[in-house]
Amino acid sequence: MAKKTEAEKNVERQNIKNVYQPEIRAMESKITSLTTKIEFLTMKKIFLDSNITSLDTNHGELRDLIDTSKNKFDEVDTEDLKGNYMNGVNAQASAIIGDGTTAKEVVKHAWDKGIKAQTKLDKKIETLRSDLSSTITDLTNTQFLFKQALNSIV
Repeated sequence: MAKKTEAEKNVERQNIKNVYQPEIRAMESKITSLTTKIEFLTMKKIFLDSNITSLDTNHGELRDLIDTSKNKFDEVDTEDLKGNYMNGVNAQASAIIGDGTTAKEVVKHAWDKGIKAQTKLDKKIETLRSDLSSTITDLTNTQFLFKQALNSIV
């Protein structure tokens, strides 16, 4: 076999680069994109976690307030509340307790939806991290093959 000239070696190197470099650039771009998505979703998760904690605290405080109010109201003998004014007070107190109970249920429902969203977000982040990991592995393998191909030119 005839020895290759430097020009022939350069052509071979360029051909190898033409094969591997577009694939490597595409994988690097995918890694950047996945990393950006993961960072964005992680920030959303932090915000969601904060909201869930606030909802949990609000629900607890509202529950305690409503339960205490309801218990105190139940302790009052309604027979002692006679007259139009006291009947109005009685009706308003019942309405407030009812509205508070409804608000408590709404907060609980929002908390439940937040937990479901949190679970969905966790799964999405995990899927993206898995995809990122496999893309990094593929990139490493492709870069290794690229270097081997370049080194094999003699």
